[in-house]
Amino acid sequence: MITSRLPFWRTNPVGFAASGYWPILTGCLAVLIVPSLLAFPVELVGDILFALHTPQNDAVELLAIMLYGSPLLSWPALVGAVPISLTCAAKGRAGWGVAALCGGVAGSLAEMIVGGAVSESYSPSLAIAGMIIALVYWLALRLFYPATLGIISKGTTFGPAP
Repeated sequence: MITSRLPFWRTNPVGFAASGYWPILTGCLAVLIVPSLLAFPVELVGDILFALHTPQNDAVELLAIMLYGSPLLSWPALVGAVPISLTCAAKGRAGWGVAALCGGVAGSLAEMIVGGAVSESYSPSLAIAGMIIALVYWLALRLFYPATLGIISKGTTFGPAP
């Protein structure tokens, strides 16, 4: 049995079978709304920490632009990400580390598709944006439907009612 409240790797696969499809819809809605709200603070921190025209600030600005545009770009990614998350949850491998890894890989693949597989100007901004979006999805599941990840909270039962 998994006892961690924020599991990194392993989760209880029984929770997925008992949860239904509302957690998936909630996670998808969070992915479409929250990253756009995170873009302004990311941009503000980049402007405060770095001078206005440095390569570091340009990378932060690119990340903020990707987060602003995430509702337009993340819905096609959800078509592939939702079945992967369902498979991971059913197998008991739906921790936040797995979500971040899958989001980073998806962002890197998208960067390769958009910018070319061998590019001299590779920027990890799309991989970081993918990680942020995947963690938003996982956090929405964790906060609103912890039973999906097999985390026992008040009133949660796995199995037949007594």
